[in-house]
Parts: sequence; C-alpha cells; structure tokens
Amino acid sequence: MSMPMAEVLSHLDENLHLLYQEQTEEHLFFIVEVRSSSACCPSCHYISHRAHSRYCRNVDDLPVSDRHVHLQVLLHKWFCDDSDCPVKVFTERLVWLHSYKRKTYRLENIIEKIAFSTNCLTAEKDAYSRQS
Repeated sequence: MSMPMAEVLSHLDENLHLLYQEQTEEHLFFIVEVRSSSACCPSCHYISHRAHSRYCRNVDDLPVSDRHVHLQVLLHKWFCDDSDCPVKVFTERLVWLHSYKRKTYRLENIIEKIAFSTNCLTAEKDAYSRQS
C-alpha cells in the first residue's frame, strides 16, 4: 500500500504542505510551502512571530524509483524583534536542509558516501598496481 505524497513529505517536516505535484517518467516535481507560525532567529535565538516576506528555494532530494526528485519550497523570512540582535530579518531554517544548499541532508550524505567509496576503491587499485 502506497502512502499519499503529503504524508511522505510530512516525514521531512511536519509543517510542509503540498501545493502541486507533477510526475514524469524521469522526474518528480513538487511545490511545497512551509506553514509555520514562528521561527527562531539563528543569531540570538529569539522566537519571532512576525513574518517579513516569502521566498522560494529549489531543492533536490533522493531519487524515488529511478526518478529525480525536485522540490520548490516556499519559505518565510522573519523579523527579529530583539533590539540587541544585529540581525533584523532572517530566513527560516529547516532541519532537513542547510540554509545555503540546494540538496537535502540525506541526498548530500548519499553523494558523499558514493564519492568517498569510489575514491577509496580507485586509490586502493592504484596503490596495488604500483606495487606490482
């Protein structure tokens, strides 16, 4: 039994809401929005309830059934109302995504594992061929 896509996305973040989805033989494309009523300032950790604006991030996630997964994530920018904080406006942070990257943590981890294992095997083969 397959899960509805909204339920699958909720495993990434409970505040994600699916707005649109498109599926082709090669791609899965989703537009999602983060529905949060507050956010924590990354500088002073003040909890802000005052949204500034919204912006869109393009993010890649792990492939599903040999299909590339691409997300457009609609996020908020927030005001920091702490008068002692040097940051006046900050972007919403997500636990499954670096604030400045375009790949989810889990996709980054898989890419690193593949890159490190490939490089180690190549280095090992190279080392053995030099000994002969």
